[in-house]
Amino acid sequence: MWRITESPFGYAMRTLRDNQRRAAFLGTSVRSHMLANFVIAGAFAGVAGALWGPFSRSVNPILLGWGESGIAVFMTLIGGGGAFIGPMLGSVIYTMLQAVVKMYTVYWPLTIGTIILLIVLFAPGGILGVIDRRIRGARVRAAEAEERAPASGERP
Repeated sequence: MWRITESPFGYAMRTLRDNQRRAAFLGTSVRSHMLANFVIAGAFAGVAGALWGPFSRSVNPILLGWGESGIAVFMTLIGGGGAFIGPMLGSVIYTMLQAVVKMYTVYWPLTIGTIILLIVLFAPGGILGVIDRRIRGARVRAAEAEERAPASGERP
């Protein structure tokens, strides 16, 4: 998946995500790229589903409901969708959070929903978005401090 996102096809898909009309104007075949993206996404979903059966030793029709699809969206919101590793970090945090909250209350969906709501309100880029903003802010402050500092041979 990393190779796909960093390939020319991945960059074309980013262009299509941002502005389909502009991508078409630049010569990108919108229909064929979207079809290829759909097929690739379906293949990854099929592999994930095929691996889930042996892992859990059962397959239940309830897994086809909208709630299971929503969990992947929640994981992405928690970790951050702007980075490739964000949903992976979100899945670890969501799973650990779910296990801990289930030990203390039967209302774990309400608790996790509240936490997700707070993340969406106060950290729209997810956990990695907060970390990225802090790193960029530290770099900007360091660059500003360097500009204000006098050169080694100059008097203040």
